[in-house]
Amino acid sequence: MFVQIPCYKHICERGDKNRYTPKILSKISNADDLLDKSISNLKNELSTTWSSTVKKNIDAVSNEVKTVKNTIDTVNDDKECENNIVLFNLSESETVAKDRDVAMSLLKFWQFQDNEKKATIFVHLSSSG
Repeated sequence: MFVQIPCYKHICERGDKNRYTPKILSKISNADDLLDKSISNLKNELSTTWSSTVKKNIDAVSNEVKTVKNTIDTVNDDKECENNIVLFNLSESETVAKDRDVAMSLLKFWQFQDNEKKATIFVHLSSSG
């Protein structure tokens, strides 16, 4: 046989305090308080767990974004280096403008040999020696 005892709050609201012994009422009150504390603790733990989980996932995504950025930077650097041309055994002029003219004339000759129109842009012209 199961006897359902209403919670302490309902007993107080209905005015049935005299019907139940003080010992039972205190047990019910203690159980209600314990349950309320347990629920509050559980809510706090869940919010803390949720926050830490989200933070870990954000950190993981951030690391992946950094890895992708580094990969893209490496590929872009490699692409820029694909277009480098080194000309050996050219006599060096007194001015960079003359060196640029010589290099441009060689590139125009190379373009003429390929029968293609290629954009030739000097980003940097340097000489060694």
